[in-house]
Amino acid sequence: MAFVWKQTKHEGVRFGEHPARKRGVKPDQYFVIRYRVDGKRREEALGWASQGMTAAKAAQTLGKLQEPARTGEGATSLKEKRRIAQEKRKTEEADRNLAQMQAKVVFHSLRHTFASWLVEQGVDPYTVKELMGHGTIAMTERYSHLSPDRLRRAVKTLESGMDRAKQKRKVVHIGEK
Repeated sequence: MAFVWKQTKHEGVRFGEHPARKRGVKPDQYFVIRYRVDGKRREEALGWASQGMTAAKAAQTLGKLQEPARTGEGATSLKEKRRIAQEKRKTEEADRNLAQMQAKVVFHSLRHTFASWLVEQGVDPYTVKELMGHGTIAMTERYSHLSPDRLRRAVKTLESGMDRAKQKRKVVHIGEK
C-alpha cells in the first residue's frame, strides 16, 4: 500500500499515514527525511510515531546529518552512521575480549611460559622435567615441539667434539694407519 506523503512544519521532514496501523484512534505516522548530499537527493526512513518518532526528532536527525555534509567531517547518511557505530562496537568488544584474556593470566600460565622458554633456549628435556617437577618425561615432551632444531644442535655438538678430538689426535679413522 502506497503512502500519501504529507509535509510537516520542518523543512525536509515528511510523513505518511498508514490506514490500518493505528496509534490510538489516529492512523500511525511513518517519518522520513529528504536532503541533498553532493548534489544527490537522499531520502531515509526514520520510524513510526508509535515507536517514539516525532517530526521534531526527525528534524533534529536531519540537522545532525546536514552538519557533516557542510563541514566534510563525519557521516552524511544514516547508513554510514550505523556502519561507523557498528565498527566502534566491534572495536570496543575486541578491546573487552583482550582485557579479559589478559586478566586470565594465572600461575599455570606463568609455569607453562617458564617451561616453553626453557625449551626454546635449548635446555634439555630432562632438566626441564626436573625444574618443573614433572613425574615423567612424557609430561615434559609436550613442550618438545618448541625446539625443532634440537636434533641439529645435537649433531653439531657431536661434530665439535669430534673436531676437538682430531686436534688432540684421539680419533683414528678406520682404514688409516
